[in-house]
Amino acid sequence: MFFRSRKCRLLIFPLLMLLYASHALAAEQKIVVAGISELPVYQITNAASRVNILLLAGGGGWRGNLNSQNFLIRQRRSFVNAGANVFIFPNPVKRKISFADRLSDDHVIRILRLVESVKRENDLPIFLAGISRGTVSVGHFAKNHGDRIQGIIFYSGIYLSEIEKRNRFAMERVVGDRIEVPVLVVHHRNDRCRICRPESAEAFFQNLDAPQKDYMEFSGGGMTGDPHGPLHHHGFEGLEKEVVSRTLAWAESLSSD
Repeated sequence: MFFRSRKCRLLIFPLLMLLYASHALAAEQKIVVAGISELPVYQITNAASRVNILLLAGGGGWRGNLNSQNFLIRQRRSFVNAGANVFIFPNPVKRKISFADRLSDDHVIRILRLVESVKRENDLPIFLAGISRGTVSVGHFAKNHGDRIQGIIFYSGIYLSEIEKRNRFAMERVVGDRIEVPVLVVHHRNDRCRICRPESAEAFFQNLDAPQKDYMEFSGGGMTGDPHGPLHHHGFEGLEKEVVSRTLAWAESLSSD
């Protein structure tokens, strides 16, 4: 009995050490970066990462709540596990930001400062990813400073719809029909958000001229929450890991070219 117990310990110990080492590689921290926000930038970096990805949440932006159900926030570790250093872009202060705030010069400058800060940390390629309203931030930044990054990802983006007051913030207006940076458009076939129609996403993609463009459509998954919210097709409920792994593979494929 003693021998079997000792043998078991000898087998388990190396496994525990490997598990500990894999977690130890990832450094999770909050850092206040001058000129970006009164709130800290949340980041998870890993020595084995192959790309950097800056996440821009939808809704009213990100005010530091790591328990947020926003797809990008709740899946931050999935991005790390798939091979990315993660940087979550915060609001300037602890209040919600509006659609219009995302088109302001100050917003663009603050994103640029985060991009430059990441460049000082490592020389890995940088991608910007936004979901829903976050695509307004990503699209507007890429239109102005596309030469500073390697690509952008639109998850459940804002597109032209019958809601006229939101069309100013649609990708067709923010980006237009030409952009100088690779683009990945990611959408759920049954997204029911009224300003994120799948057919509008496809039309935008078809009309867009870019150095490289790709479209990923997903189907299935859950829909336990509001159709406009994160726990529905709009937030890729039930498909999270697949969406992250496939979209990050796209980013890595550009980086290896």
